[in-house]
Amino acid sequence: MSDIYPEPLQTVVEVPGLSTILIGEQRPGHFRGVATVVTKLVNLAEPDRAYFGEKDFQQLTVIRRLAFDLSMRTAIIGVPTVREPDGLAASSRNARLTPEERKVAPTVYKGMLAAKELFESGERDVMPLQAIVRSMIEREPAITLLSCDLRDSVTLGTVEGHLDRPTVLLVTARLGSVMLIDQVEFDPAFSA
Repeated sequence: MSDIYPEPLQTVVEVPGLSTILIGEQRPGHFRGVATVVTKLVNLAEPDRAYFGEKDFQQLTVIRRLAFDLSMRTAIIGVPTVREPDGLAASSRNARLTPEERKVAPTVYKGMLAAKELFESGERDVMPLQAIVRSMIEREPAITLLSCDLRDSVTLGTVEGHLDRPTVLLVTARLGSVMLIDQVEFDPAFSA
């Protein structure tokens, strides 16, 4: 670690618009740290490609914007979310769930799948898509829904009314001491 950080950094990298919304509101400064570390690692290693999980969709979006804005030669590639057999997004945080919490944790993804199924059956209005997610998650008293957002897949801008472009459903929930985050993408061009 001392090779990468021989002394405290005086320079930081930040993508202000993308870093202060959604998870960034709950964790101020988090994405500034991510952007700084990724910039430092890309500068040191100079890889042709770097892979980041889509589960942390906001982080992936911040890194993509960072690479574009700073003209990095490294291609930033999203990797699909790895899931447990019951659908829970794989995460090191899952190890902190109690056995009872682990049993109900897939409720988050089940709510998101219900929205995806509704979308694929032709629903394009934001309100019903969000409502079905909220309804399913809020039925499980152990889970506290923190946010349920439909956002533009590229800019993370708010999507209102009717879905007419690639969109991502981002859900953040608390289960015991663990924050669960997950995402599902919708693309009207490839659906009903």
